[in-house]
Amino acid sequence: MGDSCWRDRRSFPALPIAGRSTNENDGIYINGTLNWLALRNFSGGNAWEEATAVDQLVIVSLDLGKEAYKQFGVPDGLDELPKVKPVLGVLRDCLYLCHDYKASHFVLWQMNEFGNAASWTQLWNVTYQHLQLYELSPLDELCHPLVPMCMSENGDVVVLLSAADGAVIMYDFKVDRVERYNNHGPKLWSHPVDYAKSLVSPYPLCGTTTSRT
Repeated sequence: MGDSCWRDRRSFPALPIAGRSTNENDGIYINGTLNWLALRNFSGGNAWEEATAVDQLVIVSLDLGKEAYKQFGVPDGLDELPKVKPVLGVLRDCLYLCHDYKASHFVLWQMNEFGNAASWTQLWNVTYQHLQLYELSPLDELCHPLVPMCMSENGDVVVLLSAADGAVIMYDFKVDRVERYNNHGPKLWSHPVDYAKSLVSPYPLCGTTTSRT
């Protein structure tokens, strides 16, 4: 902030995977970096359907201070390509990656030491049925059936949002308890965003133009 001009960084080392929603391909901010799930050794487009092997997947990290890129791998336990694109995000100041497994399980990984691919740890591998997600549309037609929104301070409880019906699911994986809160209104699909106290609305209102802060 404060520079008088934009700078164009043309040396992006891999192609971020295209998402189906407007904010699905946003860079994930953590520790002064922006991070994308990307394809290397690609040919053609950058749609998830174009990926053919797990070793094509890489996380590209842009250090905003140094203006330099790094790459690190996805978890070794991700040994086959899911049908839908995995989700990258942040929970309690740690990078996470979650993915579908064989249209029956939801898997969540956490990177305990940012930038160190050897520090990926599988937090849980749980069935959709156990998470009370019973009416899944065909997975190849969804961005992802579940997205983590936040985690409790003690790390025991994760709040998940269901794409199928807009329900909120709270999963206490320490005691293996699931609580579901159904959405009886419109089925809204969203992603978690950082909040900064401000008098400026972060979203445009109908018929007006506002700034995002």
